Formats: sequence, C-alpha cells, structure tokens
Amino acid sequence: MTPQEFIIYLKAAITKAGTSRALAKKLGISESYLSDVIIGRNKPGPKMLKALKLKREFTYKRIK
Repeated sequence: MTPQEFIIYLKAAITKAGTSRALAKKLGISESYLSDVIIGRNKPGPKMLKALKLKREFTYKRIK
C-alpha cells in the first residue's frame, strides 16, 4: 500500500476503534504519535506496524 493508502487505512482503524485515543491505546502508542503519523510529521514505527499486522517494505524500479 502507498503512504496515502496507509493513512486511509489508519483513519478507518480509528473509525472502527471509535476514537483516536481508543486506537492509540489498542496499539500501545500515544495519541499524539498517532496524530503525528496521520499528518505526516512522523512515519509509523515498528511497534505501530506490528500492532496493525503490517510491515514496511521498500522497492526500487529501474528507470528506462
């Protein structure tokens, strides 16, 4: 998923949890960190990704 799709996924998880505070508690992170990830100030770290059952991958493509 792209970074934009990740933010959509995260916002859907907040909706499902009821509040950003509830999701942050469920993920074991602070609400301010969750907010920072959503607005792009921070990237999701290993703890957040593991709790969401996701992993970060990088790819490279050859430019023609």
